[in-house]
Amino acid sequence: MTTIKLFGFLAAEYGSKTMSVEIEGKTVRELLEEIEQKANVDLFENGKVIIPTLLILVNGREYRSLGLLEEQLEGGEEVKVVPTFHGGAHLLRHTRFDT
Repeated sequence: MTTIKLFGFLAAEYGSKTMSVEIEGKTVRELLEEIEQKANVDLFENGKVIIPTLLILVNGREYRSLGLLEEQLEGGEEVKVVPTFHGGAHLLRHTRFDT
């Protein structure tokens, strides 16, 4: 099992800042699909394209922008999934804001 670090609304929706997932042999895309299902959030637009406000860090490298989503994971990698929001960013369902 590998511990995935979650940030922002992902941690809030999942109820924890970490998620244990078996990643050996999975692609980064398959890992994100599993996170999406377990946390009950939308990480893909139209079920295909990863939302543009999501950083996928594997051992410190940003896999989405590098085009490495089909890269197969070996297990033991440090994975962080970080949603970023800035001017013009759309909000996802299930997002909570504290007042």
